[in-house]
Amino acid sequence: MLSIYRKFHEDYDLKATPPEPFPYRKYVDQLDQLYLSSEAFRNSPVTTMTEQSFVVKKFFISLVSHARAMICDVNKEADLWLREMVNPLVRQIQDKRNRIEQHMRTMSKIRESRQQLELQVRRLEAQTKVLEEKLVSLDRLKGSLEECVPSEQELAASQEKLA
Repeated sequence: MLSIYRKFHEDYDLKATPPEPFPYRKYVDQLDQLYLSSEAFRNSPVTTMTEQSFVVKKFFISLVSHARAMICDVNKEADLWLREMVNPLVRQIQDKRNRIEQHMRTMSKIRESRQQLELQVRRLEAQTKVLEEKLVSLDRLKGSLEECVPSEQELAASQEKLA
């Protein structure tokens, strides 16, 4: 588990508290106690005097039932321990995934906004071109009108004739 935590920290920058080691010592002690009990049973004078098939059955049933119960306990505790060790990593991975998804949504919105802005810029550029063409036309029209308008000298001369 330490190597898994270390790997996740190195690869994904996840900062989880290092896990507590599995409490295997109590099960080793139980196995040692089971071994001592089985040795005491095997070396007991009563065992020597009892019929062998009965002794073997009793020994097997007792030893196996204790060992089976202990293995079930170890298995349950190992499953629980593993879930408790993996949960912080799972939560951090989910948090990181959520942040990445949010970042992707933000980037998508930015991309869409950029595309809309580019479209609007193209529209405005087209409108600007149309307005510039109209301005050129208006300048030509103004020039034509100015050619038709008599100058001040021509106006003064025509007023003198009328007077």
